[in-house]
Amino acid sequence: MYNKFFPSPGSNQKSFNNPQTYIPLFSTKNFFLCVKILLALWILIYIFIVTNYSKDIETKIEEENRIIDKFQDKLMFLMQHGIKIKNSVIDRFKIPDYLANYTFDPNNPMNLDGGISEQAQRFIKELNLTNPGENGVPIKLPNNASDQVKRLIKYGFDTFGYNQFISTLVSLNRALPDVRPDECKQKVYRTDKFSKISIVIPFYNDDWHLLMRTVHSIIRMTPLEYILEILLVDDCSTMQHLKEPLENYTATLPVNTRIIRSHTRLGTNATPTWDPKIAPIGIFAVLAIGNKFYERIEYLDIDMDVWGGEDYELVFRTWLCGGRVEFVPCSNIAHMFRKHKYSINLKGKGGYPWNMARIVETWMDDYKQYFYRVIKNSRVPYGDLTERMQLKKRLNCKPFQWYIDNVYPRLNDIPKRV
Repeated sequence: MYNKFFPSPGSNQKSFNNPQTYIPLFSTKNFFLCVKILLALWILIYIFIVTNYSKDIETKIEEENRIIDKFQDKLMFLMQHGIKIKNSVIDRFKIPDYLANYTFDPNNPMNLDGGISEQAQRFIKELNLTNPGENGVPIKLPNNASDQVKRLIKYGFDTFGYNQFISTLVSLNRALPDVRPDECKQKVYRTDKFSKISIVIPFYNDDWHLLMRTVHSIIRMTPLEYILEILLVDDCSTMQHLKEPLENYTATLPVNTRIIRSHTRLGTNATPTWDPKIAPIGIFAVLAIGNKFYERIEYLDIDMDVWGGEDYELVFRTWLCGGRVEFVPCSNIAHMFRKHKYSINLKGKGGYPWNMARIVETWMDDYKQYFYRVIKNSRVPYGDLTERMQLKKRLNCKPFQWYIDNVYPRLNDIPKRV
């Protein structure tokens, strides 16, 4: 399209005495010029929008952080000054019900119940004890204890496998000494990348005081901002105090505490410097594992019997299938062995030998011959391993020789010694 202002190419027509040659209105040059201008405008508008939106988000985040800081400051103030929180209004946050009646006690900041009954108080007085169990000091009962006390001690041993009578005399909130080496006390840990954790406590027909003392210790000794929940996993307990009374009591705790119950016995398979060190093997009374990794390696072997060997299996699988196991020297866990053994054949399989045979057949390759030499080549049933072998293939696990060479090279000496 041409006009008098933009004549056709080659035309001698002039306009306004302008000797220049006119160019077409819709030329390729004009088109790309317009595109560049529009693109530049779009970029400027985008930058303007993003900048303002980012500032708006930052402003909102800062405001939320100020509110949270204000809430935490007021909450700490109220707890330190003994004011009942239910009578206070803290910004726009609703006060959790579990904090409604709590006041500050310097010896018990969570105001948790010590759990010593009136009957236990009478025994403490009768036995001339003062703060039994405080700071981990052992309790010594007099030789002339009454027949009633002796009967209760016998009942505790027969039922729970330890001196349950003494446990009833110890406060759920008793203080314990810091047994860490000095090097551990000086370590400083980063907390900015900490995530919330779920603490899993399996139990089966446990004494009330032992179980609750564990829960209280966690609550009193762990910063609550790092606890997502406490999960009490009941392995088909039959004792009545672990039924409704446990549910009613845990509902009053200042931490989200849930009870997960099994209707059949599952056993434990239901659940130099001071830096962390490689753990070729371990006994997992207590273990921390990443939830996503635990899910990826598909948890524990549910076809194992009630108790025994699951720690070996999980360690082997973790190392051979892309994970890593470490023990932490600065972490101290107390473990109490019971007087009597667990009932290890309640699932009708083969107990501990069944479990160990499943492990060696699945993971130890040619090294399983040493296991069978030790048990004199006895035939040990281990069930169907099809699913375990498929899992091993799915996870692209390494051969057991890799574990020997890279994790526990001392085991290379096994053939010579055996």
